[in-house]
Amino acid sequence: LAAGAIIVMSILLAFAIDRTSESYREGREEAALHGGLAGDFQKSRDDLLRYRARREAELAHTVTTLEALSAEEGKLPRDSLDYLLGRLYTGGTFEPRMATLDQVQSSGRAEVIRDTELRTLIAEWRLATADVLDTQGRWLRMLENQIYPMLVGFGISDPALSLSLPPSTHGRLTIEPAMAARLDAQLRQYARMVEALRDDLSAAAVATDAVLVELTPAPEP
Repeated sequence: LAAGAIIVMSILLAFAIDRTSESYREGREEAALHGGLAGDFQKSRDDLLRYRARREAELAHTVTTLEALSAEEGKLPRDSLDYLLGRLYTGGTFEPRMATLDQVQSSGRAEVIRDTELRTLIAEWRLATADVLDTQGRWLRMLENQIYPMLVGFGISDPALSLSLPPSTHGRLTIEPAMAARLDAQLRQYARMVEALRDDLSAAAVATDAVLVELTPAPEP
């Protein structure tokens, strides 16, 4: 009986040691994962804020151009259009930083993220960034298919590379009434698109902040 008890106790002790060792390994792996996630999400947050600032500036200059176009009745101040073109060409697109998430998914070790709240927040972040990418795609298509061709109509040979405008009188670009109406309609539509993209970027930034808060370890008492 004593020998049997010793054997059983040895087996139970071995299981306990194994569980403790596995828990320790998982804890270290999760801590390393959290560190990688925190780095990726912080970079994503920086990118989101930077691109949102660009779109806010672009929206402001688009509105300024619309106001100038309306006030001048087809005679657009040259600097107003120059500013707008400068905003259009700041370019750049947002791409979420997902290296750590992709690595976890490809390795089939998603269960390493044991924090259910963190999983929920990451899922919400994925949805928010998917909205950004969708709106961003429509914004780019509008630039390429509507705005750039319209600018070519003003005599700009290559809107992606050149900001040169046709000759103007007294620093103003005279636009034919039909073209002025078309420009006004296109820019209003474009302003709504830029506003939607800015709002999606803001929502994604909020979702990113929520993930970062969950990843931040609580201060020790």
